[in-house]
Amino acid sequence: MAHFRATPVILYGNKKIVFNKTQKDSAMALLTVANKYMIELSDKKLTYTTWKVEPDKDTFTVPSKIRFSLNSLDPMIFAETFIYDIHFIEHNLKNKIVVEGGAFVGDTALYYANKGARVYTFEPNSVNFTKLKNNIKLNSVLSERITPINAAMGKNGKLKFEIEGSGGSKSLDDTKIRSNKNNWVETESYSIDKILSEYNIKKPYLLHLDIKGQEEEIIKQKGITKFKRIRLEYSFYLWKNKDVANLNYLIDKLQAAGYTKIRIFKHNNLEIPLEIHGTIDASK
Repeated sequence: MAHFRATPVILYGNKKIVFNKTQKDSAMALLTVANKYMIELSDKKLTYTTWKVEPDKDTFTVPSKIRFSLNSLDPMIFAETFIYDIHFIEHNLKNKIVVEGGAFVGDTALYYANKGARVYTFEPNSVNFTKLKNNIKLNSVLSERITPINAAMGKNGKLKFEIEGSGGSKSLDDTKIRSNKNNWVETESYSIDKILSEYNIKKPYLLHLDIKGQEEEIIKQKGITKFKRIRLEYSFYLWKNKDVANLNYLIDKLQAAGYTKIRIFKHNNLEIPLEIHGTIDASK
């Protein structure tokens, strides 16, 4: 087990990783990864099961050799991507195009690019977007395959959304905006058709969505029929139209768009029923 001292030092067995005072939050996040997910940390080596931590460079590297800024680590989200490997599609995505909504800090964009994909990734939260761009720069070869866009997915136009403490964001209705004006921002929003047209995407392969309720809007758009595969994280508690906030409606829409192979699964250990929150992997 890893232990954390009052000063920013992680003790891992007979190993010691020393951080500076400004990296305390990052050290705590790494400690969570080490203890909760039983991942070994090292400042010396990177293996199939060891994460390499370099406090002097303010970075850490996951076993797939993707580097990230220390301040971008969210233990649960990185566990989903790099420990449980929930986003796996296939080993070789060379020349296949991925359009991603809800990029967060770039973990999935870099994950898909590392398998050869060309990725167009959308993130509306400006704080996350800054971390996203920084993480892309840390991976120079992969950066050539990623186009980051500081915008949301949904209807064309402007979207108001709330900044959450975890670094996430969710769209707001007018009532919430009037009652909580200090915690919302406005950003550009793109429909699927606009994305495909503006970026001249002719043969999209995967539509990856983690867009906190905006999947309710995207699932109705004709543009989704142009993809071979969709991975969609649904959050029915965020949908505005509660009459259609259910799996039957979502699956009907996917089947109508031509997706015949559908898998539904929980993507983390949060105590939320699968009927309310989970992931759908649909292909043609």
